[in-house]
Amino acid sequence: MERRWILFFIISFMVIFLFSLRNAQKMAERKQAEEERAGQTELVTDDQTSDLLSGDDATSETVTALSEPPEIRQAQESTEPDVTTQTVDAAPTVTVQTGLDRITFSRLGAVPISWQILPSEYVSPVIDEDTGTTTVIELIPQVTNREIRGLPLGLEGYTADRFNKVVFDAHERTATDGTKILKFTSPPIDDVRVVKTYTFPPGDYVSHLTIEVINGASRTRLGRANEGWGIGWQGGFMQPESLSRLTGQVAAAAAIGTDLKVKKLKDGDDPIRYDTEVAWAGMERKYFTALLIPGPENPPSSVEMMVRQRDMTSEYLAKGVAAPMSVILGHPAVELQPDEHVSLEYSLLVGPKDYYLLKSLDVPMIEGALPASTVAFGQMPMGMNWIRPISLFLLNALRFFENLVHNWGWAIIVLVLIVKIILYPLSHWAIKNQARTMAEQAKIKPHLDALNKKYKDDPSKRSQEMMKLYREHNINPLGAVRGCFPMLLQMPIFFGLYVLLDQAVELRGQSFLWIADLSQPDRLVNFGGALPILGWTSLNILPFLMAGTQFLTSRLMSTNISDPMQRNMMVMMPVVFMIFLYNLPSGLMLYWTVQNIWQIGHTVLTKRYVAMHDTSPPGGATPAGAAT
Repeated sequence: MERRWILFFIISFMVIFLFSLRNAQKMAERKQAEEERAGQTELVTDDQTSDLLSGDDATSETVTALSEPPEIRQAQESTEPDVTTQTVDAAPTVTVQTGLDRITFSRLGAVPISWQILPSEYVSPVIDEDTGTTTVIELIPQVTNREIRGLPLGLEGYTADRFNKVVFDAHERTATDGTKILKFTSPPIDDVRVVKTYTFPPGDYVSHLTIEVINGASRTRLGRANEGWGIGWQGGFMQPESLSRLTGQVAAAAAIGTDLKVKKLKDGDDPIRYDTEVAWAGMERKYFTALLIPGPENPPSSVEMMVRQRDMTSEYLAKGVAAPMSVILGHPAVELQPDEHVSLEYSLLVGPKDYYLLKSLDVPMIEGALPASTVAFGQMPMGMNWIRPISLFLLNALRFFENLVHNWGWAIIVLVLIVKIILYPLSHWAIKNQARTMAEQAKIKPHLDALNKKYKDDPSKRSQEMMKLYREHNINPLGAVRGCFPMLLQMPIFFGLYVLLDQAVELRGQSFLWIADLSQPDRLVNFGGALPILGWTSLNILPFLMAGTQFLTSRLMSTNISDPMQRNMMVMMPVVFMIFLYNLPSGLMLYWTVQNIWQIGHTVLTKRYVAMHDTSPPGGATPAGAAT
């Protein structure tokens, strides 16, 4: 191996090692900052937190009373409605299960504290390797200090947010069609009540929320002129964990006019606010989303994305993961006259980012706004949004093949083969042209070497003689470059398949051969820890198969390349790909490996065809001026 390649690997490993060392240092700094912050700003103990959310009604109301001004405590104690109809248990938590999800609400603020997505036709079960049990997907971070941090669907804005700190009365009923209706009624605060009604249709990831503010005998104002009032998805999305290629990064998303705005904020970043043409907003990750879609009767006037310090709990700082973001939908401030009321209506789309599921949902939408399905495959690599239609077309084909073979792994293989067959004429022409060009270059190589030696001090003359040599042998000097154009034309298909197999939620939990989950690495053997420098935690077979087949492909394509540097590059690139793409989803690696196997067979057959039907003129006499 040449010295420069040894140097390349040494430098690469040094960079990886220093990067890992720097990350460890940052995590230590964040943990120290959290400990200092906890000593200064902690408001309640963990025992109080567990009491509040465990079901002890008396304890919860005590915590609430201690955090309220005297006049609000008095109103809460004396005027909370006397329940005369059938109600859920008087505990501070209420749980609703629809078959698709299980949501637990806290009566403190009437907000969800747990939103679990259950296995279904859209969300395949994922088996925990340690316990062997089926896991659910939790969309609300289960972290400490939940009574002081933001929680989803809490009220925002002047005088509205105080209702997040009172205990609501709760009533549940089930309609004849199976729809579950959960109604929360607040005690009066300054003669104002809030009623929050959640509706959960059966077999649907879309639920509905109606917020009604009922005023008493005095004038009441909701929100300030420059802020307004409304709700949001606060306190982060999904469990805090180290970001990886598999889970994706949490982001806030909003439909602003005809654009999809996707933002990823860090701790300390300034809030981002949009004040025009807001249609809907929410949170998203690689496979799941939580969208808030206002009804057409109450369009929002703004959306704000931010990181709040009160949400930076110890779990985030200890793990050194991305800060929990919040996204707030604001509505114009309103002044209620005596006995007047105002309502806000929302559709809540909480579940998997299945394109066809999102597309089929009939949710209220501002005319001309982006549909909710835009969030599926909404984050394209390097902002290449033109790839999205290709990915959606290929998704339709993949689902069709899965219906035929009843396995997503075989469907991926069939899809790759069909795509390669369709592109066969283009690929065949490119490989044949490249093979013929290399063969022709090999024939005249002695002549080129002679010219290079003879005219090494006269570049102009050397170029003239080379062009003359190409003409005499009927060789196009740009033949190799011309053969690359068909390959470039296939790149959109490659990118489209890459995005599809990397982001399709349909692959979650789907098994194939030894692969337990096509959305995860194949993980044949777990190491029980991370390997030094590389950070690998398991033995993944597919990356080695991908690298091996890629090596054979490069070897076949480089047989006639004389430049040692080019030959080394074509051989070493598969190794580099394997190292940096080792933890890609197995569905994506399966596609890459099958494509390489096809390419090997295609290249071998094409080269044999060229050798059997080679009609290029034999090497003629040495051109004038080329003799040594």
